[in-house]
Amino acid sequence: MEGLNERQVEAVKSTTGPLLVVAGPGSGKTLTIIRRIAHLIHKGVSPENILAVTFTNRAAREMRERLHALLGAIAYSVFVGTFHLLGLRIIRENTTNKFVIYNREEQADLLQPLLHVSKAKAMEIADKISYIKSRATEPSQELKEVFEKYQTRMTSQNALDFDDLILKPIQLLDNTDLLKRYRANFRHVIVDEYQDINPAQYTLLRLLVGDNTTICAVGDPDQAIYAFRGADVRSFLSFEKDFLGTREVILNLNYRSSGNILGAADRMIHRNTHRIDKEIFTIKASGPLVVVASVPDEEAEGDFIAHEIESRIGGLSHYRLLNQTNERDIVDTPFCFSDFAVIFRTNNQAKAIEERLAETGIPCRILGKGSSDWGPRIYNIASFMKQFMNRTENRDHLFAMNAREFLETIGKDLQYDVDRVNDLAHQMQLIFGNEWTELVAGDMVNELNLLTPSDDFDSRAEVVTLMTLHMAKGLEYRVIFISGVEDGLIPYRTGNASESIDEERRLFYVGMTRAKEELYLIYKRRGVVYGKKTAREPSPFLFDIPASYIERITLPDRPKKLLRKQQMKLF
Repeated sequence: MEGLNERQVEAVKSTTGPLLVVAGPGSGKTLTIIRRIAHLIHKGVSPENILAVTFTNRAAREMRERLHALLGAIAYSVFVGTFHLLGLRIIRENTTNKFVIYNREEQADLLQPLLHVSKAKAMEIADKISYIKSRATEPSQELKEVFEKYQTRMTSQNALDFDDLILKPIQLLDNTDLLKRYRANFRHVIVDEYQDINPAQYTLLRLLVGDNTTICAVGDPDQAIYAFRGADVRSFLSFEKDFLGTREVILNLNYRSSGNILGAADRMIHRNTHRIDKEIFTIKASGPLVVVASVPDEEAEGDFIAHEIESRIGGLSHYRLLNQTNERDIVDTPFCFSDFAVIFRTNNQAKAIEERLAETGIPCRILGKGSSDWGPRIYNIASFMKQFMNRTENRDHLFAMNAREFLETIGKDLQYDVDRVNDLAHQMQLIFGNEWTELVAGDMVNELNLLTPSDDFDSRAEVVTLMTLHMAKGLEYRVIFISGVEDGLIPYRTGNASESIDEERRLFYVGMTRAKEELYLIYKRRGVVYGKKTAREPSPFLFDIPASYIERITLPDRPKKLLRKQQMKLF
């Protein structure tokens, strides 16, 4: 219990009956989960009887590392992983069929020739199929034939998609004896980011949680941002009805953000209706006001961000905007490039900012674009391994090989030298840890395919990170710039359609609460939309933030370039 606050201790010690932990941003929810697992083991619970699931490989990896640091080798006996990894393990343990997992790109490659459509259209159809499966519903009449063709082809390829990793275990657990075995095994279930659960995952969870199971759900309905993937925040809001006798603990002490950042975000999110009302407090001082900056266009936005970063990296005490001077206090603690992140609503916004930062010599990377050294190589390795298996007649033999032997087989086929094979082995160890050699080839390939673009992140990289609001979930930086805080982007609108305003506000809230010390909300007065530069309006969400939390900055329009006079001829 050392270092825990009163409410965290309550969440750790409440190990009988259902528990709902409403964890505000920066409130130490991962620490609380780790200590809860340790407390259960300290009380005599076998590590094998504990199941902890979350939604990203990145979060699961962090949880495993912290648990191991606290408990040592015994931590490896606790199942800590994503819902998809849990589903993969249940399938693997209860079927003899050899199968491979298809990622979205491979699904589209399968659909494209099957339906004679473009790659973009195939990706769109794959997204629709995924949404249907995640909602555990039947396809509409319009999609029924396409859905059936897709499923038939996937079966013929011995392939499963990500959503099948949830649906297949649900089918398997229809077996009463098997269900009893898993319920007896997983006596204590902890679900992180419970607000992001979709109906299919909810069904799997309800199957696993029996009468003698303790369930602890941790999350924040104010950070539910995945409705487009089928997630339903109502599962969180109705937890107390689903699990009678629920005890609720609210973690409302924020250890991350300064007072002005937290106050601005908190007042903005209070405009939402479907939420659990809570007041968040910070342990930090008020800090600088949140800067709301109005800039002329994309170029000026990039200049503004670059200048703010330069002023801190250079240790300056003030900065100059065009011909105006605006002095601000800058924290004495030295900054490095990894202290900064630029966040935006869509990937299309990244290019202009990336180019401007590069021009000024500021190193940056776009998260999710394969920008790290090993990320793209891993995806390529996984893809090649799958192709290698599919083209070989003796596929079952390859599936059964241990991981090291499989890599050596590939190396011989490609005429790799020993160093190249050892490099592949090193890459595998980075992902799976020292136990990677215990995996068999089929398991290794399938687990590689559970990687997502957000896993392509190395916090040690000394660069400014550029990413979407969705990618920013779970990360934190000293200084955050949110680009394009404009109506049409935040909230996002396409044509006459609009995403749920509540969800868009939650997404903005997630972005704002990534900031620890300084937060910049930037909107352009003119921006490129569908290839044309048009007038832009600030996001309506900005008007939900009280003026007491804000400092406004307006960069003047750039002077129009004068037409060059024709040069006088000398001769």
